[in-house]
Amino acid sequence: MSLAGPLEGIRIIECTQWIQGPIAGVMLSDLGADIIKVEDYQAGDGTRGAIQSGIGAQTHQVERNYIFEACNRGKRSITLNLRQSEGRDVLYRLVAGADVFLHNWRGESVSRKLGADYETLAAVNPRIIYSYVSGWGPEGELRESQAYDLAAMARCGILHLCRQTDEPPVVFPGGIGDITGSMSGLIGILACLVSRDRTGKGQKVNTSLLGSLLQVLTLEIASSGVAGEEYPVRSRSRMGNPLYNHYACADGKWITFSMTQPDRYWHDFCAATGIAELETDPRFQDLSVRAENAVELIGILDRKMTEKTRDEWVNHFRESGSGIIYAPVQSIPEVLRDPQVVANRYVVDYDHPTYGPVTYPGVPHGFSETPTGATTAAPELGQHTEEILLELGYTWAEISALHEAGSI
Repeated sequence: MSLAGPLEGIRIIECTQWIQGPIAGVMLSDLGADIIKVEDYQAGDGTRGAIQSGIGAQTHQVERNYIFEACNRGKRSITLNLRQSEGRDVLYRLVAGADVFLHNWRGESVSRKLGADYETLAAVNPRIIYSYVSGWGPEGELRESQAYDLAAMARCGILHLCRQTDEPPVVFPGGIGDITGSMSGLIGILACLVSRDRTGKGQKVNTSLLGSLLQVLTLEIASSGVAGEEYPVRSRSRMGNPLYNHYACADGKWITFSMTQPDRYWHDFCAATGIAELETDPRFQDLSVRAENAVELIGILDRKMTEKTRDEWVNHFRESGSGIIYAPVQSIPEVLRDPQVVANRYVVDYDHPTYGPVTYPGVPHGFSETPTGATTAAPELGQHTEEILLELGYTWAEISALHEAGSI
């Protein structure tokens, strides 16, 4: 199962579904942890049917359930009926030998109803790290309310900022908030593992979609909370720094410039883009006057960028050796072939037992001594139930009895 990653020997009991939570499990698995995914004994994780349900903004037609695959590769699946005491007893035996219990049930009342609240599980295993990833946080009037990715992005302010001035919010890529929440949950779990190494004690840790996305908006929050001024909604045609903007090229593809110290790059930028005559133009010679005349300069650059295709501009800037900071605006299929991405194993190829060759996200960290990466495809529902029960010491007769009782 493991690639002897940095978390080898850590066992996670994961009672999550959809995206936030399951992605945290994938990240932990990539780092070497053993993830046992506990699913409802009848329906399983809701994303097993995500292609049919039209989750989020997904309207394109696909034959492979890439959502469940992306959120659950590298895990083992056991089905349990936690509404029965026999099913809960299996969960308690799992928890007794585990390091982490992870769930994203709608509210903590659900965990209490299922007999899987922190107090109950800590009595089974005082060293357990109990991680709860919610939508809105464990306090306040919304603590038991359901939340999905887009709703959290709306409430936290991201959708307000991700639009052109006087335009509606953009259609945001699905899952960004969920994955941010999963990463926040992962950080909490790792912090608790470090703390337990020092103190020997487990503890409860929580995070949420809302709280995680607010961290993403650190600079914007500081603008209002520290400087007392609301962070402005940006408009591409009126960016105060035209060297921090994106432009359409001759083939309709885009290129972006990302120079937050524009005066430092102004000479090289003018030379590389073929507008050397503007370098000393009093309208554009430094940041302050370029900001005043940004609409005019952006218009000039809009026209200039249409003289070459995107890739011609990329090759031109690379060969110029100018040192300006630029990047092509790439589609996801282009990203999967990007030599910089491939060289760093930020995406990796995997021979899927059903789909054949596929590409997964890689691990964004490089470890010199503990290799990481995807180990197995996402499991079938209950694929490892008997295997895990045998590991827990159940006999085949006991397993048969659990089946007959509808507990597994």
